[in-house]
Amino acid sequence: MKYISRPLAILAFIAATILPLAVILISVFYRDGEFVISESLESLQSKRIALVTLTNVGLALAATVLSAALAIPAAWLSSRTNTPFAKWFLYVAAVPLLIPSHTVAYAWMQFMEVIGKVIHGFGGPSSSALLQHAVLRVSARSVFLPQ
Repeated sequence: MKYISRPLAILAFIAATILPLAVILISVFYRDGEFVISESLESLQSKRIALVTLTNVGLALAATVLSAALAIPAAWLSSRTNTPFAKWFLYVAAVPLLIPSHTVAYAWMQFMEVIGKVIHGFGGPSSSALLQHAVLRVSARSVFLPQ
C-alpha cells in the first residue's frame, strides 16, 4: 500500500481546515470591496454574541467531558478485558456516528414529548411543540443576526 507524502498531507489539511476559516474571515471583514473592521468589532462586542459564544463553549466542553467519560471506559472494556460480545459492542458503538444530527434532534423532541406528558399530564401544549418552537426560534436568530 502506498502512502500519501507528507507535503501533500499538509496541503490537504490546510485546504480542508484553514482555507474555509480564511474565507469566512475575509467575508466578515471585507464588504463591498473595502476592509471594514469597525462594524465587525461592534457586533463581536455585543452581549448577545458573548452569551452565544459562552453557551457554545460550555456545550462543547460538556459534550467532550461526557463523551470521554463514556468512551474511555467502554474502549478499555472492549480492548483490555475478556468481555463477551466485545466485537459486537465495537460495531454498536459506531452506530450513533451514522445517524444524522437532525434525525437525533427530532427523536429527542419526540422522546421529550412522551416524558413531558408523563410528568405534566396530558393537558396543555406538548413539550415537543414547545421545544421545536424554541429550537427553530434560536436557529433562525443564530442564522439571521441583525446588522
